Amino acid sequence: MKISQILIISASIEHSPLAFPMGAMSIYTAIRTDDDLVSTYDASLRHFYGDTDDPARSAQEDALNSPDILAISLYLFNREWMYHYLNVFRDLCPDTMIIAGGPDVISSPAELIARGVQYLIIGEGETTVRRFLKDLRDGKEPQGAGIYSEKRPLLVPAYEADLESLHSPLLFLSDSLPAYPGVLWEMTRGCPFRCSFCAESRGNRRVRSYPFERLEKELQAIISIEVTSVFILDPTFNLEKERTHRILSFLKEHSPEDIHYTFEVRGELLDESTVEQFSGLTCSLQIGLQSSNEEVMKQVDRAFAPDRFHRGVSLLHRHGIVFGLDLIIALPGDTLDSFKESVEYAVHLRPSNLDIFTLSLLPGTEIYDRRDTFALQYEIDSPYEVKETTTMSASEIETAQAIRRGCDIFYTKGEAVMWFIRVVEVLGMTAADFFLECDEYMKVTDFKAQDDTFVLQEEFINKMYRDTDKEEYLPLILSYVELHQGLCYLRDTLDTPVVHLSYTIDVLNRLDEESARVVLSDESVVPYEHDLLLYTMGSRVMVEEV
Repeated sequence: MKISQILIISASIEHSPLAFPMGAMSIYTAIRTDDDLVSTYDASLRHFYGDTDDPARSAQEDALNSPDILAISLYLFNREWMYHYLNVFRDLCPDTMIIAGGPDVISSPAELIARGVQYLIIGEGETTVRRFLKDLRDGKEPQGAGIYSEKRPLLVPAYEADLESLHSPLLFLSDSLPAYPGVLWEMTRGCPFRCSFCAESRGNRRVRSYPFERLEKELQAIISIEVTSVFILDPTFNLEKERTHRILSFLKEHSPEDIHYTFEVRGELLDESTVEQFSGLTCSLQIGLQSSNEEVMKQVDRAFAPDRFHRGVSLLHRHGIVFGLDLIIALPGDTLDSFKESVEYAVHLRPSNLDIFTLSLLPGTEIYDRRDTFALQYEIDSPYEVKETTTMSASEIETAQAIRRGCDIFYTKGEAVMWFIRVVEVLGMTAADFFLECDEYMKVTDFKAQDDTFVLQEEFINKMYRDTDKEEYLPLILSYVELHQGLCYLRDTLDTPVVHLSYTIDVLNRLDEESARVVLSDESVVPYEHDLLLYTMGSRVMVEEV
């Protein structure tokens, strides 16, 4: 019997700890561990990077082997790369059957069929792909839930009812894992919430968990490859308190100190005992705020309890846990003013990073189905971003995106969380207006992403304070900023920077709790020009005057 060659390809947008082809690995593992398929199909897996791998050249290389089946893993971020790849591969291998799976296949099935893809795998694909391949082997037309074709154009997603029956790609591919700087780790699937902008819970809101025994083995595999970055894929890791505590306790007991975990959590569900568990790990949390406006949140079927949210975030600060927040531009009902208020609310919660995205109308989501009701204007091609709403004009959305750009560079990339509030309160500005001015300044100065962000921060603060006649605060504020920039540099590089300060450490430390106006109004506070060397001794940061 002839063995059919299956080539599975995946493409990440760039080299990073998140560039881990978990979806493609899961399909590859499902095929290779099915005893009923291995005598008929020989599967291989290739992973590409959009920042270094040319799609045309990659397609030419793969076409040399003339696989019988090409399976592509399609996401919002790699669609353009995959289209270029397909254009070349299809011409070189016209007899190869092409199938596509992944979250983005549902967005334009007809277009994929027109580009030469014969079958789409809709939903969770491990069982569907195996059923598909067995039908092919047996001479049957593949059909049923999760299989879309020109002959049977049914968008019916398939879901794995029993996660216990799935083989672990982390265990099966453990020898391949050292090639990646980071690992994506899936512990559950499904989401019980109904956020209309998200496809996670559409069609199946039941949360399904992998057996704890599997997680124990997977952690050992992760530890064995000495990976230092692990991103937990669960949409809401802290959904079930008892399971959350059990996993955190297990990770705390068995994880090396150099593994950093990232968890996605719900802010309102954070409590004292759970946060204490997180504090025992080297980790950071990412929290979806989306908007601080309760009416806007109701429009997208997302509950928001400001008091509980604030309480949860306060616990993170109390226990010294790093966290970030997400905001979305152009949600139905949101205005430019209410978006700015959300930015202000988020910044005053002091997240280490503030990630802002423009709403994408992802096919398969509730908000996509209701797009005409909301009268949303959006891009018809990936990434399907909203261009105009009834409450935010196109120009207002562009203004919000300028705020996002300023925030990305000045606040998040510039690691400004420890001192940002002190800078803007002297100016009497909102955070959003400050970021907007920063974006304009970056345009004027032709600032590039690879340029020194710390230099940009100092130059922009100088400009803003001089333009508003606040020069008297500059020595104190710039010393405070430089001290924290030096601490960030020390932490990130382990080099020993020298910082030039105009006030003593004791005076600068007062800014952690008091405004610059209050500090400078104290007659005992006087300038003191000096240089400090920052270095580490064990786990402690040391300072030495030079």
